[in-house]
Amino acid sequence: MRFTRTLTITNLLIGSTALGFQVTVLYPWHHELQADFDKMKAEHVRALHEARAASAAELRNIHQQLAELRLQRRWFW
Repeated sequence: MRFTRTLTITNLLIGSTALGFQVTVLYPWHHELQADFDKMKAEHVRALHEARAASAAELRNIHQQLAELRLQRRWFW
C-alpha cells in the first residue's frame, strides 16, 4: 500500500512538473519559433522571386543575342 501510494504521488509530481514546463517554457518558445519560421519563409520566397527574375532576364538576354546572331548570319547569305 505504501509503495503504491508513493508511486502515485511520484507520478503526479512528475506529470505536474512536465506540464508546468510545457506551459511556461515550451509554449512561449513555440510562438517565438513560429515567428522565426514565418520570417525565414518570407525571406525564402523573396530570394526565390529574385532568382526567377534574374533567370528570366538572363534568358531574355540570350534570346536577344541569338536574334542578333541570326540577323548577322542572314546578312552574309
